[in-house]
Amino acid sequence: MSMLVSLQKNNEFNDMYFVTPGIRGASQSEFDNLTKNKLQDQKRTMSAKEAIEYGASAIVVGRPILEASKPKNEALKYSMSIFE
Repeated sequence: MSMLVSLQKNNEFNDMYFVTPGIRGASQSEFDNLTKNKLQDQKRTMSAKEAIEYGASAIVVGRPILEASKPKNEALKYSMSIFE
């Protein structure tokens, strides 16, 4: 998060496209409930909205969508959360 902000403040990176992995739901408990005792391997996570606010050009959401019972609905939830 801090590296993204510091890179954006440097004019040298104005034309860069920032892809942010490790996106989780608004609360970590949403992800914890989804994975049911699987180890959390992401050290730094943030919500989709936080990532966009910090300047991400794109977000990467993996397991929370892939492991959802309704992946399409879960993807839509992440998309819409950016505008809440």
